[in-house]
Amino acid sequence: GAALFYQNIGDNYGDTPFAEQARFKQAQARAQGKLYANAATTYKQFIDGFPESSLVPQARVERGVALRNAGEFLLSLKELQAFVEDSPEHALVPRGLMEAFMAAKATDDVAAAMALLTRLISKHADATLYPQALYHRAHMHFLHGRGPAAIEDSERFLKEFPRLPMAADVLLWLGDFHEATGKAEAAEKHYLGVVTSHPELPQARVALYRAARS
Repeated sequence: GAALFYQNIGDNYGDTPFAEQARFKQAQARAQGKLYANAATTYKQFIDGFPESSLVPQARVERGVALRNAGEFLLSLKELQAFVEDSPEHALVPRGLMEAFMAAKATDDVAAAMALLTRLISKHADATLYPQALYHRAHMHFLHGRGPAAIEDSERFLKEFPRLPMAADVLLWLGDFHEATGKAEAAEKHYLGVVTSHPELPQARVALYRAARS
């Protein structure tokens, strides 16, 4: 396959300009083939073998992702955090923070997960991953019983990104929260908000049912 092809180039032409690209593509091919542990090892070989390459930052992030996909959550978190600290101005930092959050969440490290999301939200509000980070932080607040913070983040998300499909989930969370705290009118308002704002999404049917029972 592709991974073996690029491995042969990297192994046999290590002193040529082709070796750098070949080793990187070998790691990518292994990740695409879901050989995550092998991909992580190959990214490490690339990082060690070509430390001055402009592809090293991407390789570090991709290695962290591969480690997480291989079930090495703690090592993934450690390496992604190290990348963020080593290269705080790099364009891949928002992705590094999001991938690190996912690793932290997988280890049930709530404090680390929240800190990573907050850093992304506070320092990278112009990043394409900013809405996703705000969404996840609101959800984490709900999951861990932080009602006021959950409401604040949810309302902020709905104000900034009302048309994103994720807004349907946020409205449902708010409806569920208000229903659970005995505020039937507020719950119904948010459930019906899903139906009127996102009628095309499957969440609308769920919301309509919950509005009827509230």
